[in-house]
Amino acid sequence: MEDWISKVGWSIAILGTMFGLWVCVSLGVDPTNGSLTNSEYGEDHPLKVLIGIITILVSLFAGSVLIGLATLMDFARKMMQENKRNKSA
Repeated sequence: MEDWISKVGWSIAILGTMFGLWVCVSLGVDPTNGSLTNSEYGEDHPLKVLIGIITILVSLFAGSVLIGLATLMDFARKMMQENKRNKSA
């Protein structure tokens, strides 16, 4: 279970970083109706770098929390196994 949670954490961190970089590069505003589009069809969004950086930070935080949780669960499982061995000996 710990391995699965850790893999999900790494996936969130990596995919979120990739998505944040994509947002930094391609987010734009369509000047005719104000909707968000790719920047090649309209003007660059004035906050695209900020939105991209926030996306990257949030995904890294969420991924780190899951990786840390998996590490703590693994440590707790090993401690419980060690305690069982010490009590039976």
